[in-house]
Amino acid sequence: MLQLGLLDGQSYRYAILNIIAAALVLGSLGPAFNLSAAIIQASWILISLVGICRVFILTRRARFNNEEQQLLEKKLPNLAPHLARKLLNRGIWVNGDVGIELS
Repeated sequence: MLQLGLLDGQSYRYAILNIIAAALVLGSLGPAFNLSAAIIQASWILISLVGICRVFILTRRARFNNEEQQLLEKKLPNLAPHLARKLLNRGIWVNGDVGIELS
């Protein structure tokens, strides 16, 4: 799903699906336990939990002024706050009058 562009790698959904998949594999090890496989799956769960914390922190830390908030609500309503902050930080923003040609 990630490779097809159906899922964002920096989202809660991605991390939760990773946790579910790793937990299911870990649960399936019951009848024929394999320590190496269990360690790998536990690592995936831990990495995904770190990813969830990262997205939470980035989302809560993103702040916007009124002008930025209006732009995001009007033009990019579905963009995650941390990605919106990243986009706005990378742009070169210039105030200009209507009709001025930018080059």
